[in-house]
Amino acid sequence: MFKLPYEKCGAWLQEHCAEVIQRLNVDYFKPWFPAKKDGQVVKDLGDMTYEEIMLHLMHFNVCHP
Repeated sequence: MFKLPYEKCGAWLQEHCAEVIQRLNVDYFKPWFPAKKDGQVVKDLGDMTYEEIMLHLMHFNVCHP
């Protein structure tokens, strides 16, 4: 992606969005994008229940041993 001209980066990101999200969530200690209880990654909090949002916030803000 970084080798592409600036004008083509947006289109590339839209095309490979799922791959980028999956790699960011796997490669970092805290997930970048929230996931539902079944593990499905969502791009919008509106796709989650209040319980799933609260679980995500607790997981994101609390340090686990």
